[in-house]
Amino acid sequence: MKKSLLAFALAAVMPISAAVAQDTIKVGLIVGETGPGASLGIPYKSTFAIMPETLGGLKVDIVMLDDATDATLAVKQARKLVEQDKVDLIFGSGNVPTAIAVSEVTNEAKVPQIALTPTPLKPDTSPWTFSIPQPMNVMSVPVVKHMKANGVKTVGFIGFTDSWGELVINNFKNVPGNDIKVVAEERYARNDTSVAGQILKILAAKPDAVLVGGSGTPAALPHTELRKRGYKGPIYHNPAVINKDFLRVGGQAVEGAMPQQARLSWPSSLMTATPSKPWRLISPNVTKTSTAKAASVHSRPTPGMPTWLQIRRCVPRQKKPSPVPKSSVTPSAMPSSRARKWSVYTVSTP
Repeated sequence: MKKSLLAFALAAVMPISAAVAQDTIKVGLIVGETGPGASLGIPYKSTFAIMPETLGGLKVDIVMLDDATDATLAVKQARKLVEQDKVDLIFGSGNVPTAIAVSEVTNEAKVPQIALTPTPLKPDTSPWTFSIPQPMNVMSVPVVKHMKANGVKTVGFIGFTDSWGELVINNFKNVPGNDIKVVAEERYARNDTSVAGQILKILAAKPDAVLVGGSGTPAALPHTELRKRGYKGPIYHNPAVINKDFLRVGGQAVEGAMPQQARLSWPSSLMTATPSKPWRLISPNVTKTSTAKAASVHSRPTPGMPTWLQIRRCVPRQKKPSPVPKSSVTPSAMPSSRARKWSVYTVSTP
């Protein structure tokens, strides 16, 4: 795995040789600090705000921009980073639709992009984009296994109208051996304030369980509406709801929400948790911070830190020609999420 990580990081930073010669690395960061994806974007920004001021012994200049969780603005911000700020590398964005939008610019300009979301982009069409989070086909497996183990035969789905909603439901349907029938399939926009109509249709189908294809605080909307309408069945989510604002918005209504998560990502809060034992989403061990500057780093782990550490190890190697050609980097050479133990956990609100 170490070799795969190294190959990934080396390929990602290959174009920065000019910056190395100047002893400075210029990094661009695009996240949705505002808008419906703010509960995800703010932790990303906060993580980078407390990063070391050097990368592999070289000075780092980080330019942070907000895309307001809007794909059109994400493209504009990416062009600014490439054409005006002349960055060597771009991190972002923090939502699938905006990350895909950024990739159009980075691949055109041949600037490495480290996507902070599980984009569906392929190496042959987007060779300059690397997605750090585990892909949805990996994340969907434990959900199906958990449903089948608990007697779920039918499921209702409600998810975003964008590419994230499509990723969630399509990968769920394509899990090998999945014979669970989708009896209702509804969509809603990230900015919607009501999903009453969609929920009524799902309830009419009487599913054994409901799968929500949302992220951040907007994912709480269908969950709370389901409980408000008297739905008693299990409600499944994904790792993109694991943050404090999801609990703040959902309150007691999201008690028992079931997202899947890799145990490796939650060493403190999952130390004693098992898939059959509820665990508190917000644990003192996770949210505790040692400095005021780090206080806004939420409990949800972000890909920023491990990505930063891997690239930091490889930057000094750019002082010599890299033996790793970019063409050798494929999905199988990226950080292996398949090595993680994935399970579905039940959320217990504070």
